[in-house]
Amino acid sequence: MKKFAIFLISATLLICSINLNAQTDGCKFRFVLKDPAGFGWFAEANITVTVDGVEYGSVTLPWGTASAEETLLLPSGEVHFLWPDGVLFKPNRNYFEIYNSLDEQIYTSPDTLGLRELFFTYQNDCKVSIKGYVSALYIYPNPANNIVNISSDNIENIQVFNSNGQLVNNYYRINSINVSSYKKGIYIFNVITLEGNNKAFKILITN
Repeated sequence: MKKFAIFLISATLLICSINLNAQTDGCKFRFVLKDPAGFGWFAEANITVTVDGVEYGSVTLPWGTASAEETLLLPSGEVHFLWPDGVLFKPNRNYFEIYNSLDEQIYTSPDTLGLRELFFTYQNDCKVSIKGYVSALYIYPNPANNIVNISSDNIENIQVFNSNGQLVNNYYRINSINVSSYKKGIYIFNVITLEGNNKAFKILITN
Protein backbone atom coordinates (compact mmCIF):
# COMPACT_ATOMS: atom_id res chain seq x y z
CA MET A 1 0.00 0.00 0.00
CA LYS A 2 2.82 2.40 0.87
CA LYS A 3 4.62 1.60 -2.37
CA PHE A 4 1.41 2.27 -4.32
CA ALA A 5 0.93 5.63 -2.57
CA ILE A 6 4.53 6.62 -3.35
CA PHE A 7 3.97 5.69 -6.99
CA LEU A 8 0.84 7.85 -7.14
CA ILE A 9 2.70 10.81 -5.64
CA SER A 10 5.59 10.35 -8.07
CA ALA A 11 3.24 10.08 -11.01
CA THR A 12 1.40 13.23 -9.92
CA LEU A 13 4.68 15.14 -9.62
CA LEU A 14 5.71 13.93 -13.07
CA ILE A 15 2.41 15.08 -14.59
CA CYS A 16 2.73 18.49 -12.93
CA SER A 17 6.27 18.80 -14.24
CA ILE A 18 5.17 17.98 -17.79
CA ASN A 19 2.31 20.49 -17.64
CA LEU A 20 4.56 23.23 -16.31
CA ASN A 21 7.13 22.63 -19.03
CA ALA A 22 4.43 22.68 -21.68
CA GLN A 23 3.12 25.99 -20.38
CA THR A 24 6.60 27.51 -20.19
CA ASP A 25 7.98 26.27 -23.48
CA GLY A 26 4.82 25.87 -25.50
CA CYS A 27 5.01 29.31 -27.12
CA LYS A 28 8.63 29.42 -28.17
CA PHE A 29 9.14 30.04 -31.88
CA ARG A 30 12.58 29.19 -33.21
CA PHE A 31 14.31 30.98 -36.10
CA VAL A 32 17.25 29.47 -37.98
CA LEU A 33 19.08 32.31 -39.73
CA LYS A 34 21.85 31.87 -42.29
CA ASP A 35 24.02 33.71 -44.77
CA PRO A 36 25.62 31.15 -47.12
CA ALA A 37 28.27 33.77 -47.96
CA GLY A 38 29.23 33.93 -44.29
CA PHE A 39 28.96 37.71 -43.81
CA GLY A 40 25.70 37.97 -41.87
CA TRP A 41 22.72 40.23 -42.56
CA PHE A 42 22.87 44.01 -42.72
CA ALA A 43 21.44 45.62 -39.57
CA GLU A 44 18.33 46.78 -41.42
CA ALA A 45 17.51 43.23 -42.53
CA ASN A 46 15.30 41.51 -39.97
CA ILE A 47 12.08 39.61 -39.47
CA THR A 48 9.52 41.52 -37.41
CA VAL A 49 6.86 39.50 -35.58
CA THR A 50 3.45 40.77 -34.47
CA VAL A 51 0.56 39.03 -32.72
CA ASP A 52 -2.90 40.53 -33.25
CA GLY A 53 -1.29 43.78 -34.32
CA VAL A 54 1.11 44.04 -31.34
CA GLU A 55 4.83 43.84 -32.09
CA TYR A 56 6.65 41.17 -30.09
CA GLY A 57 10.15 41.63 -31.42
CA SER A 58 12.37 40.98 -34.38
CA VAL A 59 15.25 38.67 -35.24
CA THR A 60 18.32 39.20 -37.38
CA LEU A 61 21.65 37.57 -38.18
CA PRO A 62 24.46 39.75 -36.74
CA TRP A 63 27.08 41.00 -39.18
CA GLY A 64 30.07 38.67 -39.42
CA THR A 65 27.99 35.61 -38.51
CA ALA A 66 27.31 32.78 -40.95
CA SER A 67 24.44 31.23 -38.99
CA ALA A 68 22.55 31.61 -35.73
CA GLU A 69 19.35 30.62 -33.97
CA GLU A 70 16.97 32.99 -32.21
CA THR A 71 13.79 32.36 -30.22
CA LEU A 72 10.75 34.51 -29.46
CA LEU A 73 7.99 33.76 -26.96
CA LEU A 74 4.61 34.50 -28.49
CA PRO A 75 1.11 34.53 -26.99
CA SER A 76 -2.04 33.14 -28.59
CA GLY A 77 -3.34 34.91 -31.65
CA GLU A 78 -2.69 35.58 -35.31
CA VAL A 79 1.05 35.83 -35.86
CA HIS A 80 2.35 38.00 -38.70
CA PHE A 81 5.91 37.76 -40.01
CA LEU A 82 7.12 40.83 -41.91
CA TRP A 83 10.19 41.87 -43.89
CA PRO A 84 11.29 45.53 -43.26
CA ASP A 85 10.33 48.44 -45.46
CA GLY A 86 12.96 49.56 -47.96
CA VAL A 87 15.29 46.57 -47.44
CA LEU A 88 15.99 44.41 -50.48
CA PHE A 89 15.57 40.71 -49.75
CA LYS A 90 18.44 38.63 -51.15
CA PRO A 91 17.61 34.90 -51.19
CA ASN A 92 21.28 33.98 -51.54
CA ARG A 93 22.12 36.00 -48.39
CA ASN A 94 18.96 36.10 -46.22
CA TYR A 95 18.08 32.45 -45.71
CA PHE A 96 15.83 31.54 -42.78
CA GLU A 97 13.58 28.83 -41.37
CA ILE A 98 10.77 29.26 -38.82
CA TYR A 99 9.71 26.55 -36.34
CA ASN A 100 6.62 26.59 -34.12
CA SER A 101 6.33 25.63 -30.44
CA LEU A 102 6.28 21.92 -31.34
CA ASP A 103 9.52 22.45 -33.27
CA GLU A 104 7.73 21.81 -36.54
CA GLN A 105 9.11 23.72 -39.51
CA ILE A 106 6.32 26.04 -40.66
CA TYR A 107 8.14 28.27 -43.14
CA THR A 108 11.29 28.45 -45.29
CA SER A 109 12.55 31.66 -46.88
CA PRO A 110 11.28 32.13 -50.45
CA ASP A 111 13.05 33.28 -53.60
CA THR A 112 11.68 36.80 -53.28
CA LEU A 113 9.97 39.13 -50.77
CA GLY A 114 8.40 42.54 -51.23
CA LEU A 115 9.32 45.58 -49.14
CA ARG A 116 7.63 45.53 -45.72
CA GLU A 117 5.74 42.52 -46.96
CA LEU A 118 3.56 40.39 -44.71
CA PHE A 119 5.07 37.19 -46.01
CA PHE A 120 3.52 34.66 -43.63
CA THR A 121 0.56 34.37 -41.23
CA TYR A 122 0.25 31.69 -38.56
CA GLN A 123 -2.49 31.01 -36.01
CA ASN A 124 -0.85 30.39 -32.63
CA ASP A 125 -2.97 28.70 -29.96
CA CYS A 126 -0.49 28.99 -27.11
CA LYS A 127 -2.05 30.04 -23.79
CA VAL A 128 0.18 32.90 -22.68
CA SER A 129 -1.36 36.14 -21.47
CA ILE A 130 -0.34 39.13 -23.54
CA LYS A 131 -0.30 41.26 -20.35
CA GLY A 132 2.31 39.04 -18.73
CA TYR A 133 4.66 38.90 -21.65
CA VAL A 134 7.65 40.89 -22.86
CA SER A 135 5.40 43.14 -24.95
CA ALA A 136 5.64 45.52 -22.00
CA LEU A 137 9.34 45.84 -22.81
CA TYR A 138 10.04 48.92 -24.91
CA ILE A 139 12.73 51.56 -25.48
CA TYR A 140 12.21 55.32 -25.54
CA PRO A 141 12.63 57.95 -26.84
CA ASN A 142 13.01 57.10 -30.49
CA PRO A 143 14.65 59.07 -32.12
CA ALA A 144 17.14 59.79 -29.33
CA ASN A 145 20.17 62.05 -28.88
CA ASN A 146 21.05 61.76 -25.20
CA ILE A 147 19.59 59.03 -23.00
CA VAL A 148 17.82 55.87 -24.16
CA ASN A 149 15.56 54.28 -21.52
CA ILE A 150 14.45 50.64 -21.27
CA SER A 151 11.11 49.99 -19.58
CA SER A 152 11.99 46.88 -17.58
CA ASP A 153 13.81 45.83 -14.41
CA ASN A 154 14.26 42.34 -15.82
CA ILE A 155 17.23 42.97 -18.12
CA GLU A 156 20.28 40.73 -18.34
CA ASN A 157 22.12 42.64 -21.05
CA ILE A 158 21.67 44.94 -24.03
CA GLN A 159 23.67 44.53 -27.24
CA VAL A 160 23.95 47.59 -29.49
CA PHE A 161 24.77 47.08 -33.20
CA ASN A 162 25.42 49.75 -35.80
CA SER A 163 23.90 49.79 -39.30
CA ASN A 164 26.71 47.51 -40.55
CA GLY A 165 25.82 44.89 -37.98
CA GLN A 166 28.94 45.52 -35.91
CA LEU A 167 28.68 45.25 -32.13
CA VAL A 168 29.14 48.77 -30.72
CA ASN A 169 28.62 48.09 -27.04
CA ASN A 170 27.38 45.52 -24.54
CA TYR A 171 25.57 46.68 -21.39
CA TYR A 172 24.59 44.57 -18.38
CA ARG A 173 21.60 45.01 -16.06
CA ILE A 174 20.91 48.69 -16.66
CA ASN A 175 17.78 50.62 -17.61
CA SER A 176 19.28 53.64 -19.36
CA ILE A 177 22.08 54.17 -21.86
CA ASN A 178 23.89 57.41 -22.64
CA VAL A 179 24.10 57.65 -26.44
CA SER A 180 25.36 61.25 -26.65
CA SER A 181 28.73 60.01 -27.95
CA TYR A 182 27.17 57.80 -30.65
CA LYS A 183 27.43 58.88 -34.27
CA LYS A 184 24.23 59.78 -36.09
CA GLY A 185 22.50 56.76 -37.61
CA ILE A 186 20.33 53.72 -37.06
CA TYR A 187 21.24 51.25 -34.31
CA ILE A 188 19.80 47.91 -33.26
CA PHE A 189 19.30 47.49 -29.51
CA ASN A 190 18.95 43.79 -28.73
CA VAL A 191 17.54 43.46 -25.21
CA ILE A 192 17.94 40.10 -23.43
CA THR A 193 15.91 39.43 -20.28
CA LEU A 194 16.93 37.40 -17.22
CA GLU A 195 14.79 34.52 -18.57
CA GLY A 196 16.78 34.50 -21.81
CA ASN A 197 14.07 36.09 -23.99
CA ASN A 198 15.17 38.76 -26.43
CA LYS A 199 13.58 41.65 -28.28
CA ALA A 200 15.32 43.84 -30.86
CA PHE A 201 14.58 47.53 -31.41
CA LYS A 202 15.66 49.82 -34.25
CA ILE A 203 16.63 53.20 -32.74
CA LEU A 204 17.54 56.36 -34.66
CA ILE A 205 20.33 58.39 -33.03
CA THR A 206 20.19 62.02 -34.17
CA ASN A 207 23.44 63.43 -32.69
